[in-house]
Amino acid sequence: MEESGSLSNKISDMLVKYKFQIFILDCMGIHIAVFFYSLFFGIDVLTIFNVGSLLIYALCIFFLMNKKPRFCFYVAYTEIVVHTFMCSLILGHKFGFGLCFVAVGPVVFSTLYTRGNRRTLVNCLGLSAISYILFTTCYLISLNHEPLFKSPAIDDSVPYVYLLNMLNAFISISLYSVIFIVEVDAAYDKLYSKNKELNVLANRDTLTGLYNRRTMTQQVMKLYEAYKESNEVFALIICDIDDFKDVNDSLGHDCGDEVLKVIAKTLSSLVREGDYLCRWGGEEFLIMLKNINHDVAMSIAERFRSKIEETEIRYKEFRLSITMTFGVASADEGETYEELFHLADTRLYEGKEAGKNTVR
Repeated sequence: MEESGSLSNKISDMLVKYKFQIFILDCMGIHIAVFFYSLFFGIDVLTIFNVGSLLIYALCIFFLMNKKPRFCFYVAYTEIVVHTFMCSLILGHKFGFGLCFVAVGPVVFSTLYTRGNRRTLVNCLGLSAISYILFTTCYLISLNHEPLFKSPAIDDSVPYVYLLNMLNAFISISLYSVIFIVEVDAAYDKLYSKNKELNVLANRDTLTGLYNRRTMTQQVMKLYEAYKESNEVFALIICDIDDFKDVNDSLGHDCGDEVLKVIAKTLSSLVREGDYLCRWGGEEFLIMLKNINHDVAMSIAERFRSKIEETEIRYKEFRLSITMTFGVASADEGETYEELFHLADTRLYEGKEAGKNTVR
């Protein structure tokens, strides 16, 4: 999902960056086709108008697009609707130039409203309304007035020009629909990724990556309720780094953080899949072992203690040997899950008083 999200985000960012240029190039392509068409049939006013339009688009691309893309879009939108209106008046509605008014609506929303706001939405609705009004005006004019330019030769081209205008409208609507879908998909992936990050922040300790105290408490509560119903025993182990304050005082908190991370990694390598390990607070860790009775839990805690004692922690030029004290309690020893926490904690401090580096 993360790789997919990253790819979608890259595609979305690229489309956001270049969708204005795509619109400008689309408009240029239409004007180039109309330029040669009007030049071939001797429609001088359209030929001259298209030359001016192409110059406007060229200026937009080479001078303004990177700095003011939205301004360029409004310029291009104004030019294309004016051009469409002129083509409809000069040649007539039957050539299908009015289809451009239909296509420009979705293009406006897809291009302008990306990461937009309410004001942008109002602008999009306004531009779409203008397109509809101009389309309706062209159609009504065509019902009551003849085209300004008439020629038997040009009439033969009506079906082909209409089909080309329809093709352009379909391509524009389809292209910007695809862009919209990609952006929605990218937005979903970003939301999924952000929720995943927030979930990690809410449930994990930022230094060690282990579960935090809140998450572990919830898991113990659930497991204890299950134990009351099905009598499936489990055990809690609270362990504390011995003389951790001395490490911080003598070598600094950065060294202390390194010790915590190494301990967390070592304990993580020892617990079974399905068991829970958390940083309980400060230099304390809590381990929850499923389907384990007290005697087995004591043996496991002893294995943990031995492994930690054997682990050499390197920090800069220093080599540290760390020990931990463990307190063990099983589900059948407490009437509530709070009692289990308290019992394991009490045994931990009994081990501290007995000389540390021990299991109680």
